[in-house]
Amino acid sequence: MERLKVERVGIVLKPNHPRSLELFERVRRFLEGRRVELAWDEATAQAVGDRAGGRSREALCEWASLVLVLGGDGTMLSVARVACDAGAPLLGINLGGLGFLTSAGPDAPEEILERVFKGTVLVEERMMLRARLRRGGRVHESHDVLNDVVINKAALARILEIELRVSRSYVCTYRADGLIISTPTGSTAYNMAAGGPILHPTMKALVVNPICPHTLTLSPVVFPDSSRFELRVLTDHADAFLSLDGQIGTPLAAGDMVHVEKSGRGTKLVRTPDPDPFEVLRTKLHWGERPGSTPPPPKG
Repeated sequence: MERLKVERVGIVLKPNHPRSLELFERVRRFLEGRRVELAWDEATAQAVGDRAGGRSREALCEWASLVLVLGGDGTMLSVARVACDAGAPLLGINLGGLGFLTSAGPDAPEEILERVFKGTVLVEERMMLRARLRRGGRVHESHDVLNDVVINKAALARILEIELRVSRSYVCTYRADGLIISTPTGSTAYNMAAGGPILHPTMKALVVNPICPHTLTLSPVVFPDSSRFELRVLTDHADAFLSLDGQIGTPLAAGDMVHVEKSGRGTKLVRTPDPDPFEVLRTKLHWGERPGSTPPPPKG
């Protein structure tokens, strides 16, 4: 286990949630009792009525030795894309839905924070993807993402044609509603909803998963994380979009190339040794439960 030396805590709050202010005050009181320095981002400052204002997320992640994210997976993803540059570890307390990236629920934030100060937590390095959009032979955009890179179509658009090469070898031309390239962390996101496999979060692998393929024999494929993907949009209508972590979207044109590979950066997530990933899946996805049954208690 890595013992975090927590001297400065940055807080990012999901705004407009009915429990967010209550959770913020509980966390602030606990941390003030530990005599650590506190700061928050600009959106959090506005939500809590801090007239002095907060810091930009970039500055907050550079300053903090731990970034506490009070929100769901969406909030965690947005902070991860900033924190990867600074190397600041993220600890998530869930206010959203399933919350695969968060480490605790909103009912007892003091318990997970107490474990941080006792040193009984893990800091996991999660793989990220680098996506570069090339247009006209030049890099038009470049982003690092934690979950996935997706090419998909507008709601009423025709089927897309996407050519895929992996490490320069031609794989096939997909005719589908889209294509997902997912990290192990992102395998429980859009990839799972589209019928793709769930990967253990520490695996060194990536998933390529077609969305509603026209040919039913096209299945998701797992590749080593050293693979380099080249995706070319062959469709000549302007209804294709590049979606990054489901939060950044860019329209694509015929001939655009999207290059995807493992990023040189990673996201550090603070986790407790328990529950293990399979207990999280059983709890959140109700694996193995029958209607009306009571799941067995966790061991230990």
